[in-house]
Formats: sequence, structure tokens, C-alpha cells
Amino acid sequence: MIDMPDSESQEERNAARLEAQQEYKQLSGRKPKQSYNDSYLSKKIEYYKDENARLTEEYERMTGELPERTDHAFLSRAISRIHMYEEMRQLPTDNLLEMLEESGALVEKSRLIREQHNSEVREHLDSRNSFNAKVKERLAIVETNKEIRSNHNSLVTKAKELRKELDVKLKEARKSFRSSHDQGDNPDHKTVRELEKQQVQAHKRVQEEVSKAQVAHNRIVDQSQAIDELRDEANESHRSMLESKKLADAAHNTIIGQREIRGTIFRIGDEREDLDRALAGLIGINR
Repeated sequence: MIDMPDSESQEERNAARLEAQQEYKQLSGRKPKQSYNDSYLSKKIEYYKDENARLTEEYERMTGELPERTDHAFLSRAISRIHMYEEMRQLPTDNLLEMLEESGALVEKSRLIREQHNSEVREHLDSRNSFNAKVKERLAIVETNKEIRSNHNSLVTKAKELRKELDVKLKEARKSFRSSHDQGDNPDHKTVRELEKQQVQAHKRVQEEVSKAQVAHNRIVDQSQAIDELRDEANESHRSMLESKKLADAAHNTIIGQREIRGTIFRIGDEREDLDRALAGLIGINR
């Protein structure tokens, strides 16, 4: 027999995992993925501890200062910018000016791409929400018809029970009628005829309720098929939305990267007189 963990130990495990997730976020600068199990999360924490110590030492060696933050995301970006600065400051002024012009063109192009895909994201999102709204409406219709079908099926059961009772009574009445010698004005004859009439009506009621239940069932099937199709459309819109968002994010990241390049060129201009004069002569440059 397997011993079930008590609630206290489970709470302790949950608290320990939450603490580990918070530590991971502090070290990496990002939220951990839900797919990370405890063992892998622990290994990632140890990795970031070692890596952040190395990056902090490298940052201090390169700048002579301690970093403002010590998470991996900040340190890796900061060191990357320092390396970019050191590489670019070796380039001649003409090359830097050419890079600035190319960067400006790429930024404008990326902005247009980002706007286009952001517009697509909104369109796909509206489309997905519209399909989901229709799904919700049809689900309400399905639930209504399930209730209708259930009610008619219940009436079918009751009508069948009544018909069964009438069958028994009719059988007994016919037996009594056949055993009687005077079949002219025999009251059993009237009873038989009345029961036969009631039996026909009961059978008709069963058929009617079965038919109504079937109509509701058919509506459920039709609506369910339509719901499946609408959900497929909603899922396709969602996939398209994610793809457009991915492209918009890529364009945005390009803009951010080019801004860092442009910022580095202006920083070098503060140190290089000929570049500073050339930059001052440029109109419409946005750092």
C-alpha cells in the first residue's frame, strides 16, 4: 500500500519550488518555464550562479565598476554592448557614418514591418475572438437542446410505462370478454374498446416524444459539427496571430539592436572630433 504524502509535506514542497522559481528569476532575469521540473530548475540555478559570477568579473574588468544589476539578462546585454563599442571605435569615421545611414534605413524599414505585423495581430485576434464568440453562442444552443432532448426522453419513458400498463389491462379485458357468454351489451366489450383507444393514443404519444427528442438530438449534432469547424477557424486565427506577433517582435528587436548601434556611434562621436562634427551636420538624426 502506497503512503499518501501528508498536506504539510506537500505544502513544504510547493513553497520550496516557489522559492526556487523566484531565485531562478533573480539570477536569469526571466521567468522559468512551467515545463522545468525541480531537478532541472536546480541545475539551471547553479549554472546561472556560476555564469553570473563570471560575467560580473568580466564586466568589472572591462569597466572598472560593479554592474548595476547582477542577473544574467542584464550582464550579457551590458557586456555585449561593451564589446560592440570596443569593436566599433576601431572603425574609421567614414565607416561609422555609412553604418549610421544604413542603420537609419533599416530602422525605418523595420518600423513599417512591425506596424504591418502588429496590424495583422489585431486582425487575427479580432477574427479569433469572433469565432470564439460564435462557439459560445452555439454551445448555448447545444445545452438548450440537450435539456429539450432530456425532457422528451423522460416523457418517452413515462409514455412507454403507461403503454405497458394499458397492454396488461387490455390483455386482461380481452380475456374477460372472451370468457363471457353474452357479448352483445357486455361491459367488458366497452372496456376493451376504450383500452384499445387509449393504447393507440399512448403509442402515438411515444412516437411523438421520440420524434421530438430526435429533432433536438439532430440539432445537437448539427451544432456540434459547426462548433468543431468554428474552433478550427479560431485555432487557425490564433496560429496566424502568433506567427504575426513573432514577426512583429523580430522587427522590434531589430529596431532595438539598431538603436544600440546608433547610440554607440553617437557615443564614439563624443570622443572623436571629426565624427562629432559630421554628426552635428546631419539633419533629422534621431539617437
